[in-house]
Amino acid sequence: IQYYNNAIQINPLMIEAHYGLAYYLQENGKPDDAVKIYTDLLSIDPTNAVACHNIGYIFLFFKNDPTAAIQWFNRSASLNPKVANTYYHRGYAYEVLKDYVKARENYNLAIEIAEGNFPLASQRLEQILNK
Repeated sequence: IQYYNNAIQINPLMIEAHYGLAYYLQENGKPDDAVKIYTDLLSIDPTNAVACHNIGYIFLFFKNDPTAAIQWFNRSASLNPKVANTYYHRGYAYEVLKDYVKARENYNLAIEIAEGNFPLASQRLEQILNK
């Protein structure tokens, strides 16, 4: 953490340091702190689709707020529509909300972008196919 904080102190506009710190916090049980750092990163680089995706991921898996997660995944997808994981996670958020039509659409998009090679999306799609 100190390494990232030092890097940010030396160069507050260093996107990599903000991202590294936020991701470390995300993966080490500090999701609220991670969201704050990702938000700081977005104030420097508002087109950072990865930061938007990761905030969505935090809302989905750490904060149990699939509605907020979908908003962040939407933003991420609008910034970079070629990331299969964004559609997979957005599909999962819709599945949690029991919107199986939108979940299927997103799982199919993830599979399409991954050129058919996205086993997790295929499994989720198969599980909800008849819902």
